[in-house]
Amino acid sequence: MDNLRFSSAPTADSIDASIAQRYPDCEPVAVIGYACHFPEAPDGETFWRNLLEGRECSRRFTREALLAAGLDTAIIDDPCYVNIGTVLDNADCFDATLFGYSRQEAESIDPQQRLFLQAVWHALEHAGYAPGAVPHKTGVFASSRMSTYPGREALNVTEVAQVKGLQSLMGNDKDYIATRAAYKLNLHGPALSVQTACSSSLVAVHLACESLRAGESDMAVSGGVALSFPQQAGYRYQPGMIFSPDGHCRPFDASAEGTWAGNGLGCVVLRRLKDALLSGDPIIAVILSSAVNNDGNRKVGYTAPSVAGQQAVIEEALMLAAIDDRQIGYIETHGTGTPLGDAIEIEALRNVYAPRPPQQRCALGSVKSNVGHLDTAAGIAGLLKTVLAVSRGKIPPMLNFHTPNPALKLEESPFTVPVTAQEWQDEVRYAGVSSFGIGGTNCHMIVASLPDELNISYPAADDGSKSSALLLSAASDTALRQLAADYAAALRENSNANNLAFTALRARRLDLPFRLAAPLNHDTAASLSAWAGAKSTSPVYSGHGASGKQVWLFTGQGSHWRTMGQSLYQHSTAFADTLERCFAACRDMLTPSLREAMFNPDSAQLDNMAWAQPAIVAFEIAMAAHWRAEGLKADFAMGHSVGEFAAAVVCGHYTIEQVMPLVCRRGALMQLCASGAMVAVFAQEEALMPLARQFELDLAANNGTRHTVFSGPEARIAEFCAALSQHEIDYRRLSVTGAAHSALLEPILDRFQEACAGLLAKPGQIPLISTLTAELIDEATLNQADYWRRHMRQPVRFIQSIQAARKLGARVFVEMGPDAQLIASGQREYRDDAYWIASARRKQEASAVLNQALLQLYAAGVTLPWADLLAGDGQRISAPCYPFATERYWKERATSACEPADAVLAAGLEVANSAATALELPRLEALKQCATRLHAIYVDRLVQRCTGDAIDNGVDAITIMRHGRLMPRYQQLLQRLLNNCVVDGDYRCAEGRYYRARPIEHQQREILLTELADYCEGYQAIPDTIARAGDRLYDMMSGAEEPVAIIFPQGASDGVEVLYQEFSFGRYFNQIAAGVLRGIVQARQPHQP
Repeated sequence: MDNLRFSSAPTADSIDASIAQRYPDCEPVAVIGYACHFPEAPDGETFWRNLLEGRECSRRFTREALLAAGLDTAIIDDPCYVNIGTVLDNADCFDATLFGYSRQEAESIDPQQRLFLQAVWHALEHAGYAPGAVPHKTGVFASSRMSTYPGREALNVTEVAQVKGLQSLMGNDKDYIATRAAYKLNLHGPALSVQTACSSSLVAVHLACESLRAGESDMAVSGGVALSFPQQAGYRYQPGMIFSPDGHCRPFDASAEGTWAGNGLGCVVLRRLKDALLSGDPIIAVILSSAVNNDGNRKVGYTAPSVAGQQAVIEEALMLAAIDDRQIGYIETHGTGTPLGDAIEIEALRNVYAPRPPQQRCALGSVKSNVGHLDTAAGIAGLLKTVLAVSRGKIPPMLNFHTPNPALKLEESPFTVPVTAQEWQDEVRYAGVSSFGIGGTNCHMIVASLPDELNISYPAADDGSKSSALLLSAASDTALRQLAADYAAALRENSNANNLAFTALRARRLDLPFRLAAPLNHDTAASLSAWAGAKSTSPVYSGHGASGKQVWLFTGQGSHWRTMGQSLYQHSTAFADTLERCFAACRDMLTPSLREAMFNPDSAQLDNMAWAQPAIVAFEIAMAAHWRAEGLKADFAMGHSVGEFAAAVVCGHYTIEQVMPLVCRRGALMQLCASGAMVAVFAQEEALMPLARQFELDLAANNGTRHTVFSGPEARIAEFCAALSQHEIDYRRLSVTGAAHSALLEPILDRFQEACAGLLAKPGQIPLISTLTAELIDEATLNQADYWRRHMRQPVRFIQSIQAARKLGARVFVEMGPDAQLIASGQREYRDDAYWIASARRKQEASAVLNQALLQLYAAGVTLPWADLLAGDGQRISAPCYPFATERYWKERATSACEPADAVLAAGLEVANSAATALELPRLEALKQCATRLHAIYVDRLVQRCTGDAIDNGVDAITIMRHGRLMPRYQQLLQRLLNNCVVDGDYRCAEGRYYRARPIEHQQREILLTELADYCEGYQAIPDTIARAGDRLYDMMSGAEEPVAIIFPQGASDGVEVLYQEFSFGRYFNQIAAGVLRGIVQARQPHQP
């Protein structure tokens, strides 16, 4: 059949027809991603390379290593002891921060669960999906070995009802491996732990395929893990058992005597083939069928294999795949290398497979010859080996095969055992995978390569539809720098940078707290490498923490230039439509028209304030409309001088039709006073005012703590500049026509106030910060008769307004003006603690500046539909996976020397009861009720800040974390805060979603803090600390502020000392602590030598 070639995305009907033609009698499932960590192979590529090179991935342990691992010398010196095993490097490490675990919680979880969780993350990434944001109903099917983690607590039945006992159970029992992954990665399909001994992980994949075919899942992650501690253990050989006497596994060889125990894990991501093709998923291989059965009692014993059972399951799998056994070119056998197991497996295969010519024999392999027996992960290891073999057209060699076991009569069978890697050039490559469990649960699976006719070729993106940026994020700065380095390497190796960016943007973007954005061009790789190495590089933008509130800045006069806005007018409908409204609103006021003044490169009208001021205001209102159309939202707005008119329109106080004629009038009046000059002086206002008064100059603007603008007559300004030079004070004359905000405007003020008489402001939708008063204002202030008169005459308090915005939580400032002027002033004050973003720059291409702004907004943590804004057409491809932190999380088993805890607890309770009476704490309950109400207010405020009004319809903790961009390490804290609200009756929880159970009175905050001060015996430091922490709770949890700096401002600990030393409740808990300490000493004394 001809390959399917599409000029656009394929349709469901065309894909259905192609699948029906190729697979008329089976329901194929696509393998679209995988992840693994096997002995000497931390990733899939290393695993495949080891297989092709014929590496035996075991380690021989030294006596020193075995003693360090805790083995007794009697075991080591036993003649039957074999010092062979496998080791997974960094098995004790975990990225707890990424997954939102505290150290204590992470250390309570068996590394099997931790490593499998990370493997699922990588597998989803490999498939081209963002972990935690998979758009499909995804199931998890997983298996694990019995926990041998030293950190697990020994439990009795009663302790399971206690927090510590339950946490230890869930962290170490097999039941929780699948549900933990589903919970942490927000996967909503079935989550099943599968336990069938050695066949567990292949049976898990079988169940995942069945779930997909049944419609239970639309995507599935399936696999298994086997990890025992200590890893450096070896084993004791016993004749007739499964383990070999020398630590080698020799399947089907005459000298086969068993295998060795290994450690490893792996998982695959699966989708129905049709869905994978329709979504453009990267298809690695196709699972045609699978079958599962049990031996029953048709064998010599419970642990023995069965010819009949194995034969039946293989026959059923072939039947379900609707293919002939002669099409199978490779079988990944169970292959334990025991004489009994090998004989039974070969007999079952010979009973199914018809004879073949020698040159067409089916190859046999067993991954156990490379990595040992991986127990619950054995099946997934064999499946991944087979998936890679059919995908890459090579069959790896079988290790340790020298002389065929004569009892197997392989030379008379349709099978061969390759001892070197073989090319596999069949048009479609078919393979079988077997996995048989102790207890008799057998599984066989048929896997194939993707046929050429289904290897869909998507059209390459043209230049106009290519992605324009690369966005990356991580949970830490270290991880982000490593990810940047990995992507730099991938860009150098991959000829299709657009597909790489498309994958990162549209498929795998997570928007974690540490973010990076880079424009996509031929320099991207070099820029990423430089940034990863902590070298300064301007094309890369980075940031961390939550964005905080956003302020839109509207620039004043001096920012305009000829043809400003013309390019954006041609490409942005929102900008053009809004600008047209502005042109129409002042059509009767200006001749030539405002359009002519702005867009004619030869026009000099913008040199006249009558045109310049309305041009600036029109541009800024239109730019705000453009950003709104892109999804950007302002929390506050402020305007510098005439820019405040634009800000007032955007906030909703006025309409375009109200403001534009008035601004035209303002500009014309100021043009009448177009004499005088202005100078910016780079020194503090207080130091300059005596000198300015000496020359009778007016303060025009305070743009920074060391950026002050003065205005006045030309001669006076010249004299003032000469004096500044004498005092060695830096200054810069401004290129303006007129002396704004000075006494030279006095003759026109009455006329302008008259022009404003009919201007009526209405309530706004966005809070407006006035640069006249440097505070929030409403329509009542705007409707004061002389507001705009004072606004014209009095100085612009820009930096004070910025400071006011900062106090309100602003961290992102976006300038709407035609040139970047205000952000330059802001950056001088808050360079490292805020984001300053320009929407336009003088004489620069609009699209380039706006794309740069988008990258800066992403780095700032702003939420926008990034894929729609920056991603063009493309395909998911293999891209670098997340670089997990390798921090050690390990807990040794508790010893009896720490017991008994009951006596310690009893000592503490005894003191608690007596101290409460002795210290007379009658107000404890009243204080508790007050604190509970404050707790509800602060938590509810946090939830609203993160998700708006979502709490009204119910919201889960994951959504709060993601939408609020809270730091992953605070996930457990958030859960505790929400659950506290449930316990207190303020919230209710249903199916993981939280709802308000009763109204929460936010307006009672100040009253409750006052009451709290009364209950605290006059120690104001206590309610002050609670108020600081509560008001800044979002800032702390989003990473914008350090908690220690808020609890201990300037490092002061006076309040804490008062709390612990003088406050009665502090003394109460001190006495309890003393009682507990006495209990510990008394409990330990009998154990001391």
